[in-house]
Formats: sequence, structure tokens, C-alpha cells
Amino acid sequence: MSKQFRTYELKLIPRSKRQEYMLRTFFVNADRVWKHIVENSITDTSELTGLNYKYLAAQFNQGMVKEFRSLLKSQRELKKLGKSGKIKYRKHYSVPHFSGQLITIVDDKHIKIRKLGKRNKPEKFYVRGLRQLKKLDSYRIVTIKLMKRATGYYLHITVECEILEKQKPKKFLGLDFGIKTQITTSNGYNISYAEHSKLIKYENRIKRLQRARSRKQKGSRSYRYLNYLIRVAFEKLEYVKRNIINTFYSVFSNYYIVFQKELIKQWHQSGYKGIRRRVQRTFIGRILARLRTLEYTEELDSSYATTKTCLQCGNKNSIKLDDRIFKCPVCGYTMPRDKHSALNMLRFLGFTYQECISDSRIQFTFSQNEIARFEQAGICVETI
Repeated sequence: MSKQFRTYELKLIPRSKRQEYMLRTFFVNADRVWKHIVENSITDTSELTGLNYKYLAAQFNQGMVKEFRSLLKSQRELKKLGKSGKIKYRKHYSVPHFSGQLITIVDDKHIKIRKLGKRNKPEKFYVRGLRQLKKLDSYRIVTIKLMKRATGYYLHITVECEILEKQKPKKFLGLDFGIKTQITTSNGYNISYAEHSKLIKYENRIKRLQRARSRKQKGSRSYRYLNYLIRVAFEKLEYVKRNIINTFYSVFSNYYIVFQKELIKQWHQSGYKGIRRRVQRTFIGRILARLRTLEYTEELDSSYATTKTCLQCGNKNSIKLDDRIFKCPVCGYTMPRDKHSALNMLRFLGFTYQECISDSRIQFTFSQNEIARFEQAGICVETI
């Protein structure tokens, strides 16, 4: 057994106009208190004793002062590194801090927030996703935050829980990342998500709204409304990306993952404008960062010539970027370029040629459940 910190971001849904009014008023007043703290550089909670706003508990004001002190500390550290800046007030204060005493989890669906409701009977707020906490054997709530975004209200919970130590996977999977086909696996699958319908939908919506905003007068009512719609579209686009990344994480965590360090910055610099945009749209860097958090992974250095080295004879050959089939001029070995690169990663890890092409630890098929996870997330999976 080992301890681990986990975070859950859950949707809080007001079920009546009264609840919507309380939450809206709560954040308006929180915004006023935060503006007062930043503009007057308040670091002592005693200076806020005279501020009494509706639906705001005293502990909440203390949490905002604590957050401001942490920002000052971060600012001092940045100045030591030669980076200077000033803490400025932003219009929408959207992340109020709460301790566990201010928010009470009532059951699998509802929470109570102090001062939001009648005097002796706080209102119950419906939260979608609280059942996830029941799956944990035991947990301790570390922090709870109530957040307001363009798409609604959210509850951000960090818990400390105990997890069973996972056994070392018996199967190995090499991953080759690319632009046209985002991921090619060593067991013969092409995985792509660049043409995801929702990604294209929200990207086109953002472009359309930004063009409409450029024709409006800055600061006008329609300009602000278009800004709001753009924030909503960006948030929904982010949720789609997170879903794709989490799907990769859940499937690949069952295997020992081997991948090569990709030089994403060089992809941006060396390619023409179309390639740079495609690299940006595929968010490969975020997927790599998430895979590095897996317990059983191996990241090869970029100096390994996984594409040019023949899997069978080990001879190093030159190959053009347009050549999608690898063919060794020495032994005649032929294989699709990306699959060959993914298998070579396992070869550099220590496996032999025969093991790479015939061992059941490397040559296996994804289960129907894993294929269904990919399809549910809108990820296209094809066999090579």
C-alpha cells in the first residue's frame, strides 16, 4: 500500500433560480474582496474584519489572504531569477479557496456550502461525479475549491488516498509519434485523433467567433458577449483534449511503455506553416508529458536512430521523410516506416529481432474493451 494524491474536477449544477442567484452573488462578492486585497496588498486577515458581504464566510476571506501571500512568495522567487512582475487584479476571480469545514459532502450527489442557504439550514447543491470518491477504500480531503468558468460552476477536490501497488506489466508496447498518424504502436496499430469531429467543431467555432469579434467595437456589449462565447468554446475544446489524453493514459497504463524523446520545438521550427499548425492541433507534447507520469515507462534519447537502423541486420541506412516504407538495401527487410521505428525502440531496449516479431509479450492485439474506449473518445484505431 502506498499513499497518493488525486484530484477530481466535478460539475456543480444549480437546480433552481435561487441556487443560481446564490452562486452568482457569491462570486460577485468574492471578486470584490479579491480586488480589495490585491489593490491594498493585504497580508493580514484582521484588516478584513469590516468587510461583510452576503454569502461570504470569514474563513473564506482568510483563504483569499492566504492565497495572496503565496502569490507574493512566488513573486519574490521569480525576482531572484531575474524575472520581475506585479500582481494585478483580474476582473473575474474564479477560484475561491475553501477548507474542508466550509464545504460538507452530504452524500454521493450533494454538498453543502456554509452561508449559502438559510441561517440554520444550508442549501444542498447537486454535484455530478461525487460517486468517484466511493471507489476509494479510504481517503482524506486535502483541499476543496469552488470554481466559476464560462461553462458553469465546478468543484475541485484534492484527496490523499491509499492505493495498491500495481504489478509490473508483462507486455511491452513501443510508441512512435508522428504528424499524419499521431501514434503508431509496435503491435501494428495506427491511432489518430486529429480529425476528431468535436475538435474540428470547436476550432472552427473559435475562428468564426474571433472573426466576428474583430468587427465589433472593443468594450461594447456585443464585444464582451463574443468574448464570453469564445471562452466557452475554448473550455469545451479543452475538455475534449483532456478526454483523449485520459483515454491514452488509461489504456497504456496496462503495458510497459517505450517511446522516444520527441523534439517538438524542432518540429515547429523546421516545418512550414501547415505542419506547425498540425503539430499544435495534435498536442503531442501534452500526451508525452502525461505518459511520463506512468509508473512503468522507458523514454529513449533522441540520439537513437530508430527509423534508420534496420531491425533485422542492424545496418544504418538513410531514409527520406517521404518514404513511408522502410527497405533495407543490405538484407532486403521491408516494413512500414512508423511500425519499424516503434519495434526498433524495443530492440534498443534489449529485445532480439525474433522476440520483436514473434514474442507474445510484444506482438499482441488490443482487447475489445480497449478498442471500445478509443472509439468512445472519438479516437480512430486501424490495424496496419
